[in-house]
Amino acid sequence: MRDGRHSPDSLAAVREYAEYHDPVAVLTDCVGEHGCRLALDLPTVCLSCDHSTLFANPQRARPDFLIAPQVEQAVTWMIVEMTIGSKSASDVQRQIQAGLDAITHSELLPLRSVARVAVTMRRRDKQVASLQRLAEPRYWVLIAGRRRRVRERFCGDTISSAIVPRRGE
Repeated sequence: MRDGRHSPDSLAAVREYAEYHDPVAVLTDCVGEHGCRLALDLPTVCLSCDHSTLFANPQRARPDFLIAPQVEQAVTWMIVEMTIGSKSASDVQRQIQAGLDAITHSELLPLRSVARVAVTMRRRDKQVASLQRLAEPRYWVLIAGRRRRVRERFCGDTISSAIVPRRGE
């Protein structure tokens, strides 16, 4: 904080900006349909894409959440799609890419040049065969000009575990 203002790269700045410009979207917990939850084990701002002005067009593809956790001294944007049913890999890819594009092109979100992580979440007891296709390069998403694999995690996992890449991610 300098001169009474937050650094533009701080989590406090993200929270302040989101609460002013998109207050209905700011959540205290990231719980999707059917109770799928991402455990917030780090200081975090969580935005519901269903309620965000970034996705005002109801026909537009969108992920479930845009999440900004603070990791050490940096903020990372996570784009999260909670996939309970049987969605195709291309649907998940389109929803997550829409979230990445919203962060990249929106004036609503002040942090556009930081790291971004794309995550899909599912219940441990549900094997969703179509999500296995997300490992194929044609279903990867564009993050900061590079094709990246969407990370698969389980309902109940922590933000910390979603940020850290696993082998092959």
